Amino acid sequence: LLFEVTKQMVWDKASKDTSGLAQFYEAHQGNYQSPERAVVDIFRIVPSAAGKLNDIVNFTQEHSADEVLKEFNQDDFVIGVEVKEMEKPDLENYFRSIQWKENACSRPQSANDGAALTFAKIREIKPASQLTLKDARGYVVADYQDFLDKEWIESLRDEYQYKINHKVLESIVVQ
Repeated sequence: LLFEVTKQMVWDKASKDTSGLAQFYEAHQGNYQSPERAVVDIFRIVPSAAGKLNDIVNFTQEHSADEVLKEFNQDDFVIGVEVKEMEKPDLENYFRSIQWKENACSRPQSANDGAALTFAKIREIKPASQLTLKDARGYVVADYQDFLDKEWIESLRDEYQYKINHKVLESIVVQ
């Protein structure tokens, strides 16, 4: 019974009450910030092109990812690129040798699968920013549920008298 009432009063209300959720978000916007993050080009070089590695890395420092692909994939597939948005700890965990600044490149390293060499280049660093309600929805719903739960319990305490029987409480606490 308690589960069903909590479901109706808190969980369902938080997910269905779009105007209440929007008002809650507006009142607590400061809690929903994205951290500073970088747009990173992650290059994967096929092992057969390891002899061109220094040329590729040097060219990459001065050119865009599209230019790198155009330059080195003329005859055969030599290099691929994946663009990711990463926070500083995640980037440094994968590429320990990279500096946190635009156009910085990491040292090449073996990929986790051992089938390629990889290195990263920071394309852009984005500052911390406000998340939209759409982007922060999961966090906002969870916080709104906590808010509704506390509000509901307070209303019950205001409406009903309660008394804690300490003798019974202590008898059920395992010591």
